[in-house]
Amino acid sequence: MNSNISAIVVNPNNGNSPSQGHPPKELTDLDSWLTYRLETKPDGKLNKIPTDARTGRKKDKVAFDLSYDQALNLAASSPHVQGVGLSLQPDYLLTCIDLDECRNPDTGEIEDWAWKFIRMFDSYTEASVSGTGVHIFVWGAVLGKNCPVIDGHKVELYSQDRFIAVTGNHVPDTPTDIRPAQRVLNIIAKEHPKTPTLTVTGGQGNSLDDAAVLDRARKGRRGRDGEEFARLYDLGNTSAYGGDDSRADLALVNDLAFWTGGDREQTIRLWQGSALSRDKTFREDYVRRTWDTAVSGKGPDDFYQSSLSPSLSIQGREGSLDSIPAANLEQGIQAEPFGKRGRPDPVSWIIKDLIPAGYPSTVFGAGGDGKSFLSLDLAIHVAAGADSWLGFNIAPARVLYLDFELDRNVQATRAYDLAAGMGLDAPPDNLLYLSALEMDTHTAFAKALHICQNQDVRLVVVDSIGPAMLGDAESSADVIGFMDRYIKPFRAAGVAVLMVDHQAKVIKGENAKDKLPFGSVYKTNLSRSIIQVRGKWDECVLNAQLRHVKTNFGPKQDEFEARFTFYKDKITVRPVKDGQGAFDGENVTAADKILEALRNGPQYPEDLAEITGYKLKTIQNKLSALRGKTIEYTGEHKGSSRQVRLKTEFDDGSSPDTQESFVIDLADYQ
Repeated sequence: MNSNISAIVVNPNNGNSPSQGHPPKELTDLDSWLTYRLETKPDGKLNKIPTDARTGRKKDKVAFDLSYDQALNLAASSPHVQGVGLSLQPDYLLTCIDLDECRNPDTGEIEDWAWKFIRMFDSYTEASVSGTGVHIFVWGAVLGKNCPVIDGHKVELYSQDRFIAVTGNHVPDTPTDIRPAQRVLNIIAKEHPKTPTLTVTGGQGNSLDDAAVLDRARKGRRGRDGEEFARLYDLGNTSAYGGDDSRADLALVNDLAFWTGGDREQTIRLWQGSALSRDKTFREDYVRRTWDTAVSGKGPDDFYQSSLSPSLSIQGREGSLDSIPAANLEQGIQAEPFGKRGRPDPVSWIIKDLIPAGYPSTVFGAGGDGKSFLSLDLAIHVAAGADSWLGFNIAPARVLYLDFELDRNVQATRAYDLAAGMGLDAPPDNLLYLSALEMDTHTAFAKALHICQNQDVRLVVVDSIGPAMLGDAESSADVIGFMDRYIKPFRAAGVAVLMVDHQAKVIKGENAKDKLPFGSVYKTNLSRSIIQVRGKWDECVLNAQLRHVKTNFGPKQDEFEARFTFYKDKITVRPVKDGQGAFDGENVTAADKILEALRNGPQYPEDLAEITGYKLKTIQNKLSALRGKTIEYTGEHKGSSRQVRLKTEFDDGSSPDTQESFVIDLADYQ
């Protein structure tokens, strides 16, 4: 597609002056513009240097406080500068997507791969200063510098700590305004995790010769199949990359760079000796571009080290543990007797015996069971300084509600209605709200932590973990990584985090009470207190059963119920007295039902499954647990199925009729 750019020139007398068109008003209204001069780098590319238009001096820290008109006028009249740029500020929540080497500066034709991104973001797009690339501006934010490689092409995304040379040279057939794209940015962040901000042109190398590199690469590494490497290197088979030789080259160079320890010369030598070798792999510009893309954003720890250096982390590295110098191991945290520091203070609580202060907790349940209502009601009680919540004592605290699911209006309506149910005119001032809908996960948690540290927040409610989490909720590595990166900092700051989560799906025949939060077991393992919520609706009343699934501090609390009654502009939440709940009678277990059925006479497992409604496998498991204690075989058979009955006599000489409390003693088998 051709896109002939028409533009005006900022300063036609300054040599190398770019054409300056008219950026959208959303950009020109911002007040962090600057001026720059152009320098040509040895590789022929243009380097934009922030420069004081009045003195011509290079500025490491330019005063980014010019309006667009001020910057434009200075650039047009100064002999020292050739253009204007915008400094991206964190509070703008504005991202520039920079696509290089995708546009013909003479014809304006843009390559298909770049059009894919232009169409995906569907926002204002302009040609870059060199004319060989494009910039897409969108509302939304990413953290730092992000340079993922997508389909073999480097895509640079910037939201802060960067100035962008703005030309105003609008690309035809794209919007003339800037549009929201946080959802798209989130998807890119999830599918192509951020790379470190460190950029290198190679690693330190290692002691492996060419044969050893190829041997290790053919064996593979974590997340990378050795057979895939062999198909590329030995066979030149690019089918896994849709026959795209450039993508296959990049994949092979990525692997070789890893195993050579980032040694550029060795990597390129091996690449050019592979089955993918052709004239293009010896072309200097193609070699440079492929290498730079492969190692962009990677530091020394991202390459394989054949022997451990004292400066490198051992995480993810091969080698014996005794290869780390003893002097290094004798620094930092050391072992000490448990008794050296004395007995720790008892744990303190936000909600006595339910939500510990300074630790992560979880409330989970199925959709529509009231877990979010319950968590918001808890937050209001804590922020309002109420004496108790559903009968449990409260330590008053400032609370932040971090919302990844609903918008401010919906959540505020709920908060007002729940506050009215407590007799309050409005939600308490100590209840803060932060919407994460238009932020990426990293920015949202960073803002939340900053608020906690500066406004004395002691409890954060995260609603909910599902949309907040980057990665696969069923992956142990992803869950552990998420908890380490986003939840652990709050623990270090002494802030409790209450995570609202979804329940794993209940399959027919399973008991909902046996379910845990959806995904990896580490969601459970890394939370210090977990409460399951089950809801029953009856017109305008929601009955919620709360079950204390786990605690690391003291005994679990007995099941209890809360009743939500929905009125116009008011929601009341009240504890339910024993014997008056909607869930009373549901605590009967499979073992209870089996024993009740056997009171009517001996049964085969198949008959018990039909009577109780449980799966045959469940019945067989329960019978195995009960056998020898309260049931016994009768000696009758149907094929391999054996008939069972209640024991005619227990070990203490009593009979089933005198064992009125025996069901209570079966807790270990339920």
